[in-house]
Amino acid sequence: MLPRYKMSDLTPEYFVNLGPKASVEHSFDLAATHDLSRGGKITVKAHGMVPTAEENATTITGHTLYESNELTMDVDGKQAAAVEQAMGGDDSTGVIDKRSNIVTSSCRGSQLRVLQTALSNASRLSRAAASAAQRNPSKMREYFKTADSRTVQKVASRFLSVARESSSGSTGRTTYYCNDNRGGCHPGVLAYTLPSRNQVFNCPSYYQLPALNNRCHGQDQATTTLHELTHNPAVVTPFCEDLGYGYQRVSALPASKAIQNADTYSLFANAIYLGC
Repeated sequence: MLPRYKMSDLTPEYFVNLGPKASVEHSFDLAATHDLSRGGKITVKAHGMVPTAEENATTITGHTLYESNELTMDVDGKQAAAVEQAMGGDDSTGVIDKRSNIVTSSCRGSQLRVLQTALSNASRLSRAAASAAQRNPSKMREYFKTADSRTVQKVASRFLSVARESSSGSTGRTTYYCNDNRGGCHPGVLAYTLPSRNQVFNCPSYYQLPALNNRCHGQDQATTTLHELTHNPAVVTPFCEDLGYGYQRVSALPASKAIQNADTYSLFANAIYLGC
């Protein structure tokens, strides 16, 4: 599960204070986010990053990396399939047009229109970013830390893939939900992706964002959708991970990590759109 977190206007309930040697426990069901219906032996490992703030503050100032040990287990395929069925399976009821497939039954009120607009804007921003990647080496070096031809080609190709996926003239390979039906919308999460299923889920806070932000490196619906689409292996291969959120962290990543970081693409697209 790969989320995009809200990075501004955070309140204390988004945070947990950890003292020396303290820890936080979180339980989750792998069968809710991965297709384990085949059963058998699997190996599980977790790694990622948690945004952090200074004590008693609510401004993100850093990130903490984590990586677990490996755990091998035997999965009962029948029980795993039952979990998937209980979570709603791959409900495609109400899928519309040819863009990234929207499950219309998951949308309420104006959410369908909002998501359609976000996909259209994401396509437009991605095409502009693809062109800029090929023509603006200084911006490539600022965000991706290199402007060598191989990186430029890969970045431009990925932006064009996102543009095609979010365009109404393409054949959608991802499934997009207006709302969460898998319990992944924790406090501070704008949207999240299940790469194993090429599924994207918007969270309530997504709809509090502007359609497009007029502030450099500000978050909005279009770049959040762009961010999430880079997490999908049907769109970007290998799919992007979350190795750094926000301009400060993104600008500190080395080239090898910047090109595989989802927020690098969303921030680059925002910068090109606004002329940052």
